[in-house]
Amino acid sequence: MVSCAQQSSPTGGAKDIEPPKVLESVPPNFSLNYIGNSIELKFDEYVQINNLKEQLLVTPSLKFPLEFQLVGKKLKITFIDSLQPKTTYQFNFGEGIKDITESNPLDSNLFLFSTGNYIDSLSIKGSLKDAFTLAPLENTLVMLYEDFADSIPYNERPTYVSKTDKSGFFNISYLPRGKFKLVAFKDENANYLFDPLSELVGFTDDLVSANDTNQCLIHLFKEKHANQYVKSASSPEFGKVIFEFNDPTVNPSAKLLGQSFKKQWYIADLNHTKDTLVYWITETVDTLQFQVRDEEKIIDTVDIIMRSKPKEKEWSSQKLKIKINGKSSRNMDLFAPLVFSSPHPVTGYDEKMILLVENEKDTISVKLKSEDKALRNYFFEYEWKEDASYSLSILPGAFLDCFGLKNDTIQRNFSTPTWNKYADVNLSVELPKSCTSGLIQLLTLKQEVLQENSLLMNGTIIYKHLQPGKYLVKMVYDENENGKWDTGNLLEKLQPEKVIYYSGSIEVRSGWDADLIWKIED
Repeated sequence: MVSCAQQSSPTGGAKDIEPPKVLESVPPNFSLNYIGNSIELKFDEYVQINNLKEQLLVTPSLKFPLEFQLVGKKLKITFIDSLQPKTTYQFNFGEGIKDITESNPLDSNLFLFSTGNYIDSLSIKGSLKDAFTLAPLENTLVMLYEDFADSIPYNERPTYVSKTDKSGFFNISYLPRGKFKLVAFKDENANYLFDPLSELVGFTDDLVSANDTNQCLIHLFKEKHANQYVKSASSPEFGKVIFEFNDPTVNPSAKLLGQSFKKQWYIADLNHTKDTLVYWITETVDTLQFQVRDEEKIIDTVDIIMRSKPKEKEWSSQKLKIKINGKSSRNMDLFAPLVFSSPHPVTGYDEKMILLVENEKDTISVKLKSEDKALRNYFFEYEWKEDASYSLSILPGAFLDCFGLKNDTIQRNFSTPTWNKYADVNLSVELPKSCTSGLIQLLTLKQEVLQENSLLMNGTIIYKHLQPGKYLVKMVYDENENGKWDTGNLLEKLQPEKVIYYSGSIEVRSGWDADLIWKIED
């Protein structure tokens, strides 16, 4: 009779999947001629307030913060503002109200009332996309203003507001008849004001009308700042100084103030987007003061406390880690060079200590080249044999960096495929009439640029030796013919340069060359 049953913890019953529901409200939802200063909601279960101040959208927007009082299964929302006459107000709770068991959000997150004798029923719909990638933008605010002044998004909260869903779609509903100024932006600091230093923004060229049957398509972009400045400057590790800029630079440099050295004391390393400059400091110093410039213009002056050199025992045990072609794959691209990459500038190397053997019998003499001003990347060009095996050995001390670190033994075995693994794609591009200059980019599915070509007229672009897989092709309407995508500006009413993608992806198959035509329509 004893211990015959299996003991276990109580299960707690079935999982609660039902969202909380509003049983009644004061005033009732969709009420007319409302004259109060609060609404009360009674739920069918106990609920919790989850960032309701951030989640709740009220339109037309209210000037003063709302007050929330949750008692039992009742929530009271009080507002201080005097409400406008003959106006429809809507409260969108988002996911700000949830049950206390499984955090299921409220089943119906919209509450309406009118201070007049009817509910406004017009709407404005559309979608938001990133101007450069064309990716949909979710959880982004769309603002409507009754004041059409250019500066209004910077200084005043909007009259009506909505948020996009996961697909970037928005629907601002229950609007009165009339025209509005429409601006959308990523409201990073949740103040309903546009901050050009940190937020994406987009706008329509013309005023929008409620109940217009055409949906708005708005492209959001990050404005280029009027003034270049150093966003941050630090020394994250021994011998390394990083300057991060708010915008891409032209030709940045850092002049040392208050100290001088008899020999070259740094190696400069500018990233490909030109918004981060690294100085590798080859002299031992504690604190440095820099005057940072771009071309001849002084941007800023910064003081940097240098990271100390590790203790001798720890430092002497470190090795220079050399990467080969960026990854440990055992397959070598038949048309790619052998690339040696170092985390620090390499100031010396011995090619005789780099041994490359082909098909286990032929030794290949390695001759290194570099086009990297920072001396971190070296390459060896060689006409690889197809379907061949290679053995690469790098002996200890073959590479020496600017801090005196040397590499340990590195061994890599790899092989090459046959020629028929690759394929060529010939893409014939017909530019639209509105485009005088097109910047055509071949991309991976991760948006990495593999090849870039400028076209001033219709032409054919040849993509040679592509590996099997899927690729994207994008064109930038390069209106000013500067060879890059240019952003927009809200105050100047300047839209970013238009971007368009080839329909779908291009699938490359082994040994199958392809001829494609891309006729781009306006």
